[in-house]
Amino acid sequence: MNISVQSRCDRQHLLALSAPVTILRQAGSRWPATGSPPSRFGSYEPIPRALRQAIVTGPRMSAVGMSPQCQHRPRSVRSRWCKGPRQGLALVLDAAIADALSEYISPTNAGDLPMELKVGSGRAARLIAEAGALERPFVLVDIGVRDGIHDRWAAFAPALQVYGFDAIAEVDPPNERHRYFRLAIGDFDGECLFDVPENRYEARISSAGSVRVPMAKLDTLWSKGSLPTADFIKIDCEGYEPEILRGAARYLAASNVLGADVETNFNISPTLPRSHFVGIAEPLVAERLLLADLAFGTAAFPSGLPWPGTCNVLFTRHFINERDHQENYVMRNAEGSPTADEILKMIAIFDLYSLSSPARALLTRFRDIIEHRVDTAALLNCLPDRPPRVYAFERLIPHLGLGLWSGAKRVLGLS
Repeated sequence: MNISVQSRCDRQHLLALSAPVTILRQAGSRWPATGSPPSRFGSYEPIPRALRQAIVTGPRMSAVGMSPQCQHRPRSVRSRWCKGPRQGLALVLDAAIADALSEYISPTNAGDLPMELKVGSGRAARLIAEAGALERPFVLVDIGVRDGIHDRWAAFAPALQVYGFDAIAEVDPPNERHRYFRLAIGDFDGECLFDVPENRYEARISSAGSVRVPMAKLDTLWSKGSLPTADFIKIDCEGYEPEILRGAARYLAASNVLGADVETNFNISPTLPRSHFVGIAEPLVAERLLLADLAFGTAAFPSGLPWPGTCNVLFTRHFINERDHQENYVMRNAEGSPTADEILKMIAIFDLYSLSSPARALLTRFRDIIEHRVDTAALLNCLPDRPPRVYAFERLIPHLGLGLWSGAKRVLGLS
C-alpha cells in the first residue's frame, strides 16, 4: 500500500518512485527537536522526531536529496545516519514505524506525485556563480511558481535573476533578484476562469472554473518591456503547457533560450491529437532545444497506474551538435560559436540537473572560450566522471533521503 505522512513540506524535497510521500505539516505547529545521531557518523543539529520518522515502506523507492555517500553506504532496515559532501540524512525504517505513525498516515495513489528530474550537486554551478564568471545574470522564468523556485537552483543563487508567475498563489520573494507576479500565463491576453480544488496544487484553467484571474502571453509581457529575455524556462501548469508555449513564440525566438523544464504526458485529446508531449516538444525543438532528460511515471508494476502518468522533461541546447552538424538544424540556424556566457550557463544547467557527462563534454570542447572567465581545471573537478556506485541489494530496501538539514528547516519553518 502507498501511504502519505501528513505534515508540511515542499514536495520537491521528498520523492518516492512507487510509494509517494507528502509531508504537509500543520501550519503553526512545532515538532519537538530530539537528540543528535551517533557521533561516529558525524555531528548534526537536533533533528525533529517526526521528520526522522517520516518514512514509508514499499517495494521500490528512490531519493532526491540524499548525500552520494549515503546512497551507497550499506545500512540495516533500521534508521542510520551518515554525513557526506551534502550533509545528507539517510533514513531507513520498517513497517513498525509506519504503524506507530498511524495518526499521520493516510492512503494515497501512486500517481499523486509526478516523477522528478534528477537534482545535481550544484558544485560546478556554485563555482561559476561565486567566481563572477558571467557577464549577464542567468534569467530564470518560472511559470507555476507556487512555493518558490526548485531548491536545485540554490547553488546558482548569486547569478540568478528570477521572474515567477502563478495564477492563484502569492509568493514572497526571498531577495530583490526575485520578482513574482500573481498572473496566469497563456495564449491570449485578458482573463480566464480557474478551477481551484481543495488540493490547490491541482488548480487549473477551466471553462467550468469559479475563480476569474488575469492572463497574459509571454510575448506581450516581453514586448511591453515587463519581462527580459530568458535563459531558462520552467512550466508546470496542469496540462496548459502547450498553450503557454503558443503564446511565447516571439519571446522564445528573441530569448535564445538555453533550456526548459516542462511537465507533460503522452495522452491525446481533441485539441492535442498528436499528444501533449508533441504539443510542447514542437515549439521547443523549433528553438534548437533537444530532449536531454526525462523523468517518466511508468505504469509498470507496482505503480498501480492504468497508463503512464505525468512526466517532467528537460530540453536543452546541444552546442556540440550545433557546431558539428549544422545541417540538422532546418527550423532555426545552428549556433556554431556560442559565447562564453552561454557555455558557462549551459554547464551550470547540466550540473544542476545531474547531467555531468554533457557538462564535461561541453567544458572540454569549448575550454578555450571560457578559460579566461573561470578556472577550468577546478570546474572539471566539480563534475563527477562516473555515476555513484549503488549496491544491488540497496535497491531492494525501502529508503528515503532528505537533503540539507538547513534546507529542511527553512521549508518546515523551524529556522
